[in-house]
Amino acid sequence: MQLQKRLSQEQTDLKDFAKKLEDTGDKLVSTGKKASVFSAAYAAATGLAIKASVDFESAIAGVNKTIDGTPKQLADIKQGIRDMAKEIPKKHYRNCERVA
Repeated sequence: MQLQKRLSQEQTDLKDFAKKLEDTGDKLVSTGKKASVFSAAYAAATGLAIKASVDFESAIAGVNKTIDGTPKQLADIKQGIRDMAKEIPKKHYRNCERVA
C-alpha cells in the first residue's frame, strides 16, 4: 500500500513537472514570435534608412557633376540640404499642432 501511494505521488509530481515544462515552452515560443516581429520591423527600418542615404549620396553626386563649384561650395550645398531636411519636418509638425 505504501509503495502504491508513493508511486501515485511520483506520477503526480511528474505530471506537474511536465505541465511546467510545457508552459515554459509556450512562453519561449511566444517570446520568439515577438522577437521575430521586432527583428523584421528593425530590418525594414534599417533598410529604408540605408536606401535613403544611398539615394541622397547619389543625388549629391549628380549635383556635383552638374554644377561647377569648389569642394567647399558643394559641401555647403550638401549640408544645407541636410539642415533643410531637419527643419522642414519641425515646421510641418508645428503647423499640424496649430490646425489641431
